[in-house]
Amino acid sequence: WFFSPRPLTMASRRVEAITRFLERKYAVQALWPAAGEHHLVLTHKEPDYDQFKPRGQQTLHSIDPKTMTVRRVGPPVIAEDATTLVVARSEDGTKEFRVVRDPKDEKKVILEVWADHFCLRRHKPKKLGAEVYSGDLFGDPQWCRDGKSIVFVAEAAEPKYTSYFDAPKDDDDDGKGGKEDDRKGQAEVEDREPPFKKFMREPSFGERATTKIRPRLCVYEWQSDTMHVITSPFPEGVHPCHPVFDPSNLGIVVSAYHLEGFKHGLSACVNRNTRLYHLPTVKAPQAVDLAPGYFVALAPRFSPDGSKLAFVGSKAQFKGHSTCLELWVVDWAARKPRLVVGAVTRPSAGEFTGLWGYHNAPNSLRWVDSKRVVVQTYAKALAAVVLIDTEKGEVTRVAPGEA
Repeated sequence: WFFSPRPLTMASRRVEAITRFLERKYAVQALWPAAGEHHLVLTHKEPDYDQFKPRGQQTLHSIDPKTMTVRRVGPPVIAEDATTLVVARSEDGTKEFRVVRDPKDEKKVILEVWADHFCLRRHKPKKLGAEVYSGDLFGDPQWCRDGKSIVFVAEAAEPKYTSYFDAPKDDDDDGKGGKEDDRKGQAEVEDREPPFKKFMREPSFGERATTKIRPRLCVYEWQSDTMHVITSPFPEGVHPCHPVFDPSNLGIVVSAYHLEGFKHGLSACVNRNTRLYHLPTVKAPQAVDLAPGYFVALAPRFSPDGSKLAFVGSKAQFKGHSTCLELWVVDWAARKPRLVVGAVTRPSAGEFTGLWGYHNAPNSLRWVDSKRVVVQTYAKALAAVVLIDTEKGEVTRVAPGEA
């Protein structure tokens, strides 16, 4: 919401009186549009009968200062509270993908699809754990162009622990019970944690990614309520990140960290072999390397017309935590990468200093139109946003600060 200065008029004093009265029951946010109309956003609790618990809702109200009447504008919207973990909106803005915490199990999440302020689908994935990834390290959930599917990276469910000594018996020694009792006993054993778990080392990514242990590439088709967890193209030690749908809405372009034997330090280091793959289909995926021989290829982004694929990376291997990165564009029809902005070693005064950063720089890459992209970098120890013409290679600084 954007605020304008409060008008010191009699009408504004009437609105403030209404606001103070409503604050006794609701959390009130006052808006003062330039047109003179007055709006209030009320946050209150209403029962969620699907989850059997109160849930925050937001409603927008319009106030007429002359008649002192309050009118609600539009239906109520479920507020993003502490249980809302991730929100991703479709390209046309008509649908919203939400990840919320399961109120009955803190180690599980619930996937929701919203449109026109209504929940169209609610799915409880059995193969996923307590987190759907978002942010610079693994990317955010992405919608396909037709709005039928969402691709994302999520934490896999923790594998069940079963001791050899708790294995079910083939026969019943005492002649009592039966197969039903065996099934109940086996379920209790599987729900039990392994002994000395608090002393066991979790193979996480360390530092700011300690909750990320087993990343899995997932595709959720919300209309048919179908979840695909893709594991076959990625062997042990290869971890998917930054997935997007290709222009056909059937395949996926995804980066992948190759971290065989060492996962710690990824959040503060770009110096990891990262490849770029294309999965033509979700049901029987076969990974095709789009940038063979490249050391780092991160954050693929398709142009609005689907003819170009841009990514940030480095073709040469480097030794530091990061380096001056490069911008590459792939002609999607020919599948050939083309260098747009190379590494800058010794810039002259007033010249472009190159693309610098860690995982935040690649994840900030966005297309403005089918020819230009914007990306965040650093210049003279300050964050900056630059506009790059992918056909001419021209770089224009558009913002001095972080955006």
